[in-house]
Amino acid sequence: MPAPGHRGALPVLALVLTVLLSVALGTAAAPAAPPDGSGGAAALRVMPAGDSIVQGSSGDHTWRYHLWSHLERRAGEVDFVGPDDGLTDVTTLDPADAVHTYRDPDFDQDHNARWGMSLAEAKNTIGEQVAAHRPDLLLVCLGINDLGWFGTDPEALEGDLRAYVANARTGNPELGIALSKVLPTQRAADDAGFAARVADFNRRMDAVARELSTEESPVVAVDPPGGFVPEQDTWDGTHPNARGELKIAAAFADALASEFSVGDAYPRPLPEVEPGPRAVPELTAEEVRRGTVELTWTAVPGATEYQIWTRESGGTDWTMLPLPLDPGRTAYTASGPASGGTDYRVRAAKGWNAGPYSNVVSSPVPGGSLSPLVGYPFFLLTLPRRRRAAPAPEPRALEAADRDGESAAAPRASFRRS
Repeated sequence: MPAPGHRGALPVLALVLTVLLSVALGTAAAPAAPPDGSGGAAALRVMPAGDSIVQGSSGDHTWRYHLWSHLERRAGEVDFVGPDDGLTDVTTLDPADAVHTYRDPDFDQDHNARWGMSLAEAKNTIGEQVAAHRPDLLLVCLGINDLGWFGTDPEALEGDLRAYVANARTGNPELGIALSKVLPTQRAADDAGFAARVADFNRRMDAVARELSTEESPVVAVDPPGGFVPEQDTWDGTHPNARGELKIAAAFADALASEFSVGDAYPRPLPEVEPGPRAVPELTAEEVRRGTVELTWTAVPGATEYQIWTRESGGTDWTMLPLPLDPGRTAYTASGPASGGTDYRVRAAKGWNAGPYSNVVSSPVPGGSLSPLVGYPFFLLTLPRRRRAAPAPEPRALEAADRDGESAAAPRASFRRS
């Protein structure tokens, strides 16, 4: 701060002369406003684009949430852009059934992603989407559906990738592009042929990024997150759970910091988080007739199944009924002969990741063995499942994720375009 007196006189005099000159010329001296009319520096516009790995499904945070939260603190104002802002309904997996049941909705949800999207399809629309939403940076996850579902060979998929980059640049010739390599999956762990095709395409992506990158429009290939293990970091062998989401966000943040000078690398170690649905079902029981109890519970976003657990009233050993209920069921009728009473509890699971247990209710009448389940298990329409949610131990409460775990830092973002 300048001391009182002459050190502040020249700037003030210059300002007065500028204003007088502006009035004399009939113009107003004012800085140009950004295109959105909000005043101040324009936000960094980022478009997350791709398939289900980008979009996410019911009950997810998504890696978009963690990356946006990180960039808001570390890179200044950030605007995620795109034509959509929803999740896929995990009970249908229909791209038309968008929902907004984010685990935490407090972030910029805009994106350009759709469950089942292929690179072959996306290359045809990316140019107009970039032109319409004007991103400075494009963050891409594509290729798994082409390789896994449509049988596209890596060489042909390389051609689609080149076309995707070229078409994206028609919407913005100075676009920065970060291409995520295809992530590890359980299918690749089990199928050597598929793993070889994925590795081949990832190598080709490296070469394409090096060849097509320019000073005006940098292109980088983002390596899979370190330590990404499908059995631990996905809920079905393909789609990231809470742990996997953090790792993907960290990989993108590291690439943006090192290759685009946007923000800082993601803080390590990553926060400890629990996978699986986090909402706690609220369970109630009502005697509908002697020896029969109607159990009902509140629906849990992201559940692909519900598990019913029983024990003798006051006992310690819980047993899960052998077949889970599909996610559309939030009621079950239990019956049994008079014995010593029965305790019940319910929990939701997303794929092989189970959530917290509900409260415990006791049957108003003694209950022993239960009648067979009415309903069918929910089979995921994704790559094959490896195992069901483990019955023990009970999950811990979700620990604070990066929004609370990161300390504030001075914003730093240099890759800004008009």
